[in-house]
Amino acid sequence: MANQLNICDTIIEIPTGSNIKYEMHDDGRLHVDRITSHAYPFCYGFVEQTTSTDGDCLDVVVISKHQFLPQSVVSGRVVGMLDMEDEEGHDPKLLIIPAFEHDQDRITDVGDIPKATIDRIVTFFDAYKLRDTHRWSRVVGVQSATQAMEMLGTCRERWQKKEA
Repeated sequence: MANQLNICDTIIEIPTGSNIKYEMHDDGRLHVDRITSHAYPFCYGFVEQTTSTDGDCLDVVVISKHQFLPQSVVSGRVVGMLDMEDEEGHDPKLLIIPAFEHDQDRITDVGDIPKATIDRIVTFFDAYKLRDTHRWSRVVGVQSATQAMEMLGTCRERWQKKEA
């Protein structure tokens, strides 16, 4: 069974297979941000009540065979993190496995994820901004569940200080 301390809720913005970059705005509506050059390999979203290094909520990739609708909430086990950079600076992304996918309980850290899956995610994030001449991104590395949880804690603390 997963350590409950490693569980976080993700608000889905982008479903698997979409090449449309949606973003949830403060008005509670899902806005179309842009068309990407590649389709998202997995659902993508964010953790509420966090502030990442780019000033937005902490981004999340939901590694699942299921497709979740935008604005749905998926509880998931944090198993790692993409350490990324883009035109705005450091841009980490948590990797989670939905908590209810018990056939994936053996995955507790990024090293348990098949290499082909990690390669697919890294390839996507290295290329998804190619259509935009003023945007870029690159994956610097893939980090452990422990490092991902540290980042999540830091982003929650940053949000709390911002809200105080």
